[in-house]
Amino acid sequence: MFRGGFPSELDHLLVAVPSLDEGIATCERLLGVRPERGGRHAPWGTHNALVGLGGRCYLELLALDPEANAAAQAQGVATFGLRSSGAAHVIGWCAACRDLPRRVREAAAAGVDIGEPIEGGRERPDGSRVSWRITPPRFLGEGLVPFFIDWGASAHPAASAPAGCRLRRLEAEHPDPERIWKLLAAVGVRLSVSRGPRARLIATIEGPGGSWTISEAAPRRE
Repeated sequence: MFRGGFPSELDHLLVAVPSLDEGIATCERLLGVRPERGGRHAPWGTHNALVGLGGRCYLELLALDPEANAAAQAQGVATFGLRSSGAAHVIGWCAACRDLPRRVREAAAAGVDIGEPIEGGRERPDGSRVSWRITPPRFLGEGLVPFFIDWGASAHPAASAPAGCRLRRLEAEHPDPERIWKLLAAVGVRLSVSRGPRARLIATIEGPGGSWTISEAAPRRE
């Protein structure tokens, strides 16, 4: 199912930025809304800032945390392909799911291993903790296939993220769209994927100050 120009299952969109300060400034300049820092992900050596996109959906700006140790930062580079230079780009998306074990079983039956659910969480700047369960962020299909999240009893981050922006469209390109369609069908979601010279996700976001189309090719994962 789609709501407007993007999948109805979309929980959040991951956008890599070379530094969190730079990403926050770019978002505020282009959209007229200043992202709010969300906290740190210690295992991956990353930190983030969030903007609500309407309903239970948000934009996550993700960058390496300069205060994290080298080993943790290496995990952030390996998992998310983060780098300290270059333009902002969409590295993937996360879909909401209330029954992760069932989604894992159904994907496996269709021949796709999305990984067993793991526990996660982060410390917010105010000292509170947000927790979730996710399938590992493996970025199948070079980032075009989502991983999945269940927020459980935690408040959804979109409820407290700065408001005023809307995701107008999320689409993808890939040299072999038929393969991506099959992967998406196996995990039970839909995404508009057309043929293109390289794998990339393209997001168009509108805010009170303007629009931002993020279209740099996603780093290859496979």
